[in-house]
Amino acid sequence: MFKLKLKQKKNYFPNLKKRIKKLEKEKVFIGWTKSMGFHDKSKYPYESKDPLTYTQLAAIMEYGQKYVGMRGFYFRDKMLALNPPESNDKMKSAFHKYFSNIHLKAPKIKVQAVLECIGGEYVENFRNILGNRSHLRPLKPSTITYKSAIGTPSPNSPISGFGSFEKATSYKINGVLVNP
Repeated sequence: MFKLKLKQKKNYFPNLKKRIKKLEKEKVFIGWTKSMGFHDKSKYPYESKDPLTYTQLAAIMEYGQKYVGMRGFYFRDKMLALNPPESNDKMKSAFHKYFSNIHLKAPKIKVQAVLECIGGEYVENFRNILGNRSHLRPLKPSTITYKSAIGTPSPNSPISGFGSFEKATSYKINGVLVNP
């Protein structure tokens, strides 16, 4: 006969549950908000009478304006398709650090660091898409002519004019604006 001795391992499920709940309570918003104010209208003649907020401009660039014949670029969908979260190594690493060593009560990194990683990665991805001609459809010749006439540094770039829209891309963590 042999003797069987069982040793019960410690239950770390409460630690995991606590980390998930803490992460669920947090909020990260990526893009443009009303609190950012108005787009720099001084460079754009078409905004001189009726300035646009960054949120209005983002909506127009994303979906277009049918009554003036402007097609949308759908840059958000393209950014997500080209940069899916499951293939982003920095975000994977942040989540791995947060959820690893579950036997410890506190994670290796704080929830804030995970959210900053997510926000920073998506802001970088948005900025890369916004001025990149290879991922967005080309502009009409009339648009290129207009952008050249108002002095745009890169008139062939689909969404980018003077760069203020890309630079304004930011994220909020729990309502606090971060512009990396």
